[in-house]
Amino acid sequence: MTASERWLPLEGKGLVAHWEFVVDVDNDMAGAFVTGQILLRGDGPLMRRYSRSTYADGHTTYRYGPWAKMKSWPGGTDADANAEYLRGQGFRLAPPLVPIDEPATGPVPGAPGEIDST
Repeated sequence: MTASERWLPLEGKGLVAHWEFVVDVDNDMAGAFVTGQILLRGDGPLMRRYSRSTYADGHTTYRYGPWAKMKSWPGGTDADANAEYLRGQGFRLAPPLVPIDEPATGPVPGAPGEIDST
């Protein structure tokens, strides 16, 4: 994977929507959350990148991994329909903390996974 593929997932297709996400991957365990970003490209695929975080003094720093296509995705370019589908899968969505080409952000106030979902 080249550096441009790692940080610029649009490949000339255009950006339809971009969200920060938190999802509880195991509803039976407290604190089993995954965070990251999701974007919807103009040609239909959803792209996801996971984040890892460090927490200190009431603030969190997020570092993002590479973008990859979400394989279990039915497709479509309607941002509202995609957001509804993601919420139905347990994703909490919020405005992104950083642009799609930035690998990190922070420190931002709050603990990891605390986002104002939309």
